[in-house]
Amino acid sequence: LDVLENASTIFKKCVQKEPHNVDNWSWYLATRLGIHCISSGLPLSECSNDEYRCKSTSKGLVTNCRSQVGNFYVKVNNSARAMLDFIDFAQCAGCAMFHLNIASMLEWRVAMSYFLQGRSNDKFLLELRQLHAFQVHRWAIKLGSISSMARVKHLYESNEIP
Repeated sequence: LDVLENASTIFKKCVQKEPHNVDNWSWYLATRLGIHCISSGLPLSECSNDEYRCKSTSKGLVTNCRSQVGNFYVKVNNSARAMLDFIDFAQCAGCAMFHLNIASMLEWRVAMSYFLQGRSNDKFLLELRQLHAFQVHRWAIKLGSISSMARVKHLYESNEIP
């Protein structure tokens, strides 16, 4: 986690120095979300060979399990703040790639699900889908290509965009 924290700090400084560079924002947010996922203590994948998944012994003891870090909620807040800052900046940046990158981050289901912290929240999931659809819509409008507009049409037809 320390290495990711250091990288996040570096990428945040890059964002501050060159705020219109979408790659800086993407790397900053990706490191924040990675820290968020790892510090949760929860399994990162459904793969059966994931070395960090909890395993039960024949006596019922749980071994080889990652634990949640003590300052997990601070890390959640930092991740959420980074995501909101990225979204806020994208609204005034005027660049299609900002919206596409935000939509891509929102598709990272594992990272987004950790914002729920294990609770089922239909309202949050609906808002997340709508935010994703909005970002795709903004990307398509700014890009103006036939394929991007076809993606928006699909979102309207599937009721992802209200």
